[in-house]
Amino acid sequence: MQVLLKVVDQHRRGQFVTPRVLQQCLNYFNQGLSHSLTWKQMKPHMVTICQEVIFPLMCYRDEDVKLWQEDPYEYIRMKFNLYDDHSLPATAAQSLLCKAARKRKEVLPQMMEFCHKILVDPSADPCSKDGALHCIGALAELLLKKRIYREQMELMLQNYVFPLLNSPMGYLRARSCWVLHCFSPLRFHDELVLRNAVELVRQDLIDDKEMPVKVEAAIALQTLVSNQEQAKLYIRPYIRQVMQELLHVVRETENDDLTNVIQKMICEYNQEMAAIAVDMTQNLNSEPPRTSTQKSSFPVTVNRDEENSSKAGLALLCRCP
Repeated sequence: MQVLLKVVDQHRRGQFVTPRVLQQCLNYFNQGLSHSLTWKQMKPHMVTICQEVIFPLMCYRDEDVKLWQEDPYEYIRMKFNLYDDHSLPATAAQSLLCKAARKRKEVLPQMMEFCHKILVDPSADPCSKDGALHCIGALAELLLKKRIYREQMELMLQNYVFPLLNSPMGYLRARSCWVLHCFSPLRFHDELVLRNAVELVRQDLIDDKEMPVKVEAAIALQTLVSNQEQAKLYIRPYIRQVMQELLHVVRETENDDLTNVIQKMICEYNQEMAAIAVDMTQNLNSEPPRTSTQKSSFPVTVNRDEENSSKAGLALLCRCP
């Protein structure tokens, strides 16, 4: 344990530690949380580990900026691939944070206070705000089980998440959509807050120019519709437009999570889909393929485009059992 603590401290102080080694150190800490002997050695360092090791790993980083700008399609693939080398330390950090918050009672209030200070600070670095929202979203399941936090979540979303859905920075718009996805089971007391959440996410799906934002908005919209009966009613007048955009995003990104989103939306709006499925399939077939000038991690070919159309079309034609 002492050796691994030193390795992680080297990373904290800016010395190079390979992503795989860092991941294994964090995974070992994860296992150590459940045992009194190892926890005794970790406890004096836990605040530092959470705030200076885990938190920076969960922030939007320079390599994220480069990948988003150069190849947003590869960025999407990487973010949804938990086994990607780039994602390994961040995934391990999130897992460690969640388990520490569940197993050790002092961790959750300390981390929530830390994140809250960042969100309320108007001068806070945008990447730090992304990290704070990442931490809070990762802890959503636990927060929703604790009344003291659950009752504050609606206000938190309204004050700190909704404004960022219109942020000029695409990664903050995407992160805000992801947070709404995480808190979609929340029981909203103010119907207007829920309506605003649904409308803002719908706008990000339909109007945003950044594909990673569209992907997160699509998933957030589906989870809100599935978990909130009123959200289903709010989206009904826009279902044709929403489904057309979902099919477009699936075809562009080849993201299997979005294929599931389409299938779930069909289940929610089965009657409406019967009336628009033919038109949507025709639009899908007539849509021009993504050109090779749009950067991608793979060469664009006719066969690949046909495969993408087939995947989107298959999702459209699926029906609930």
